[in-house]
Amino acid sequence: MKHFPTELRSIARVITDLGKGQEVLVLSGLIFILGWLIPARLWPKKITVAASEVITGAAFVFLSVAGGGLVAALIKNVIGRARPGLFETYGYLYFRPFAFDSHFASFPSGHSA
Repeated sequence: MKHFPTELRSIARVITDLGKGQEVLVLSGLIFILGWLIPARLWPKKITVAASEVITGAAFVFLSVAGGGLVAALIKNVIGRARPGLFETYGYLYFRPFAFDSHFASFPSGHSA
């Protein structure tokens, strides 16, 4: 990022943080939970269908992001590829399947998941 314009770095960090999933999970989870807790009979009739669609979409987003993260974490630990910092010690083709150790959880990349 050292060649990236200084004025845009804060914006780039915000966009990067959105990719981590916490904000997406919290917002979609809150929308889903609130929609589930508030009985539909209390909603104005004009927004019942739209609110139902938003709640369904929030549930879909939450389950997609959370499910993808859980599956990626499970696959990383099952495959057990050494992190780049360990390449000199173990070699770049070293795997320790089912290690469930963060030093051996570099594949697949979190960015690809």
